[in-house]
Parts: sequence; C-alpha cells; structure tokens
Amino acid sequence: MIDQWLKDHINRATIELSSLCNYAPMHKKCYAHAASKSILPRKIITNILTDMESIGFAGCVAFHCYNEPMIDPRLQSIIEQTKKTIPTGTIHIWTNAWYTSHDLLCELVESGVSRFTLSAYTEAENERIREMVKGVPCKIKICDLFTRGLDGRNTTWADGAPRRYRRCYAPFNDLMHRADGSIGLCCYDCQKTTVFGNLYDKTWHDIMHDNFEKMQRIFNNLSEGNRSADCIPEVCRHCRRGR
Repeated sequence: MIDQWLKDHINRATIELSSLCNYAPMHKKCYAHAASKSILPRKIITNILTDMESIGFAGCVAFHCYNEPMIDPRLQSIIEQTKKTIPTGTIHIWTNAWYTSHDLLCELVESGVSRFTLSAYTEAENERIREMVKGVPCKIKICDLFTRGLDGRNTTWADGAPRRYRRCYAPFNDLMHRADGSIGLCCYDCQKTTVFGNLYDKTWHDIMHDNFEKMQRIFNNLSEGNRSADCIPEVCRHCRRGR
C-alpha cells in the first residue's frame, strides 16, 4: 500500500551526485559555495535506483541540485545504469554548460537523456549554447541567467513575507537525495533543516517506509496550502516558493 502511494506521488527523483560545482565561486548565493565536499557513492546511487524500480517508479530522474553534474566522470555510466534500471522513466540533466559540446550532448541522449536544461551566464555563452544544441535530438531549455539573475535559494525563505497559503507538493513532487546521503524536504531547504534519513545508514526503501507517515502529513498539508499545521517544518512556514 505504501509502495503504491509512493509510485503514484513521486514525480521526480533528484540524485545530487556530489556537492561540487565549478561555477560556485562566481555564484556566492549558491549553497554549494560553502558546502563541504561530498561525493555520493555508486552503491548508494544503485540502491536508490533499484529500490525505486521495485515500487514501479517510472517518473523523471535528475542529477542536479547544488552541483554541476557534467563534471562528474561517472555521469554517462550512471545515465546508462538509470535507463537500464528504470527503462520507462525519463532523465533530465541541468548543466551550466561549461563541459559540453554538441557531440557530447548527442552521446548522452543515446545513453538515455530525455531533456537538457542549460544555463547561460553571459551573452557570449548564450550564443555558444544556442549554436551547440542545434540538432540535439531531445528537449532543450536554455536559461538566460545574465538577464534573469542568479537565484539565492538560501534566502528564499529567509527574506520577505511568507506565502502561507501557497500550495506545494514537497517532499514527493521532487524527492531530494543529497550528496551527503540524506533524503530531504526539497531543494529550497538548502541548509537541510528537515531530513528524513540517511542512505549511509538505511536503504531507500526502509527510509521511505519508516518516515512515510511524517512525509505524507507534510505533503497533505502543503498540497492544501496549509503551512500552519504542527507537522509543517519551519522552513515551509516562511517559504515564498512552491514545488
């Protein structure tokens, strides 16, 4: 019963492969700038994928949070493993496009990637990326950060008036697996104030079952826009976003 509920409500599984980002020094609002070095072991990645496959998960798998996935030398083999383990799912890569080329993107599509989001930090990078992605056979989105600005997720909930009645679907809409092994609330909880367990200590299946009632209560209240219930984490009470 729990497994079926999880299958029906987890839309995306984000697996943060590491805490490393080569652009972190130029984006000091980003939590990765101050984060300690963590690299998620392959055995934990395998456990996440196999346990999610066992419940029938067929949603999206992503490998970004506060990291840059394309600089991880394991990425292509992890993509291939993900596609083999969850063949009916989709794979999303969000990258700053520093370590990309047209041929590399095409190779990753052949390995199983369904969608790329590429961030352009300058006008010159924007032009390079737009030329590079021509003919890449998958969905492509380009974020023009030089016009939009960089978001400061570590202040998303710290500044300004809270949106107490805004609906949110955390923690299940995008189930967050961080590079330190923790399963957390969402990407906006960058300081990891709410953690449901750690994959160094327990399997994915055990963490989800042990914490199911707590996670479901949070989800049920947030999905109704109720941010004042006793079960709601403090970070959600002041968050101006929704997942």
